[in-house]
Amino acid sequence: MVAGSAWEPANDVERDLRDAWLRDDTVTFLRTLATAPLYLPGFADGDNAQRLLTWPHAQRTHLLVFTSPEALYQQLSGVVDGWRLTSVAELARSRPDPEWGVAVSPNTPIGACLDPDELSALADAVASESLFRPANTAEAMMFRARQAGDPAAYLDALVLSSVIVPVAGPANAGDIDRPGFPWLLEGGDGATVAVFTSDLRLAEVVSDETPAVRVEMMALVRAWPDRSVALAVDPGSPIASTFTGDQVADLIEWARTFPLRTADRPTAASDVDGDPIGTQGRVADLLRGRAPD
Repeated sequence: MVAGSAWEPANDVERDLRDAWLRDDTVTFLRTLATAPLYLPGFADGDNAQRLLTWPHAQRTHLLVFTSPEALYQQLSGVVDGWRLTSVAELARSRPDPEWGVAVSPNTPIGACLDPDELSALADAVASESLFRPANTAEAMMFRARQAGDPAAYLDALVLSSVIVPVAGPANAGDIDRPGFPWLLEGGDGATVAVFTSDLRLAEVVSDETPAVRVEMMALVRAWPDRSVALAVDPGSPIASTFTGDQVADLIEWARTFPLRTADRPTAASDVDGDPIGTQGRVADLLRGRAPD
């Protein structure tokens, strides 16, 4: 942090963490952190693997993550080219060394260092949530947006996600925009196509025997069969939403204006490992119909 400057939260997560810290409310602080989108430093250097930065603390190596792009660039300006979204649950299961802890925004007043046991406990708390367990970062962001009454954040997460589409017969993802794609229509005259943001959400509703393909949300929208067909996202879950055929078409414009809504955010590095939420560059790729590298 710049000497003498006053820190201000950059998003709702940081505001909630600050308020919990000021109230000395450890339970709320940790619960907020457990479900929050977190930001890994990103590098646009063509590497095929995510590069990671670490932070030494209390004789332990900690993986460095942040609660906002602003906190990330404040500490690492000139070092990184962007960011990639992650979560406590992903870090608990996927960090390279199980002995590593996680340092969250250590350059801010809401900074926290989690040792491996604390990280596992937070991940287990998310997994044991009786109402909803996000399966990926997109679902975590959609869930938080729904709780906060923020439809714009919900739509941002949705249009940049990939979805699983149950189908009525054998198909490949590349067939979705071709004639004869076996859409699985439900509801007769009020036809609806259901899609799911993870295998977990799919398994909650659809039998194992039903074939399905995974596509980018924008590829689905561009190939939508007809304006008379509605779209159901994650039906039966706390992040469920339904769109009319006309509203499905409007999602293209929503995705197109994503870079305008985030014009002050530096362009992030490539989404190197298939995380469903990404960057302005990823949005441009999806709108052009090109899959990210």
